[in-house]
Amino acid sequence: MTKRKDERRELLKEDEFLSGMEKAARYMQQNPAQVLIALAVFLGLVAALTIYQAQNLKSANQRASAIYEAEKILQTNIDDETAELKFANNREKYEAALAKLNEVIPELSGIARHQAMVMKIGCLTSLGVTEELAELYGELADQGEGSVKLIGMMGQADLNLAEGRYDEAIDIYDRIEAAKLNGAAYEDLIIYKKALCLKGKGDETTARQELAALVDRYEGDESAQGEPPVLIKVRELLEELEGDDAKSES
Repeated sequence: MTKRKDERRELLKEDEFLSGMEKAARYMQQNPAQVLIALAVFLGLVAALTIYQAQNLKSANQRASAIYEAEKILQTNIDDETAELKFANNREKYEAALAKLNEVIPELSGIARHQAMVMKIGCLTSLGVTEELAELYGELADQGEGSVKLIGMMGQADLNLAEGRYDEAIDIYDRIEAAKLNGAAYEDLIIYKKALCLKGKGDETTARQELAALVDRYEGDESAQGEPPVLIKVRELLEELEGDDAKSES
């Protein structure tokens, strides 16, 4: 019985399907204009979507190509006679890369935009141009994540340090440390930068203490990594502060 019921259900399904097909066929016969209009609209939507996707892909490829071109310029060795690109000097090279980046950045968003902005910062600093740096660092600090955010915040702090706004610089360095953005590679650098701020504020005693503690930490370190490069600057600044202290006492 069960088998016969199942067979009847299958036959009913086939009848319903055929009935639906017949109704659709009759509707198409009775309303050919409406069917053609609906089909034309559907095909138009498909075509529009295809064109939109193709344009987006083309635009994305163009933007990626522009970033690649700028990167290629920056990686060019001006002394390499076999290089595809030729520049009279590094300034000309950085200016060419900057022009390419300025062309594409307004059209970018997200990670691609941040990547291009970091490259632009490199060009500007190499050219000694500082006017746009605050805005660029600000956007990276506010909207970036991970290493991009770190670049933005470090840039903001360094600008404050260079312009004598020591308290503002120290505040940002402290926030970098608190947010754990820096990692071990930046810890020593931040100590050095904060010591520069303290020296600028006239608090040479605290600056000396911070630097001396950092130097002591590496005394007798026989690890494979050895001393970080920033320790050379740390020692130089410490010697300068100790020399100034000796002069004041005499």
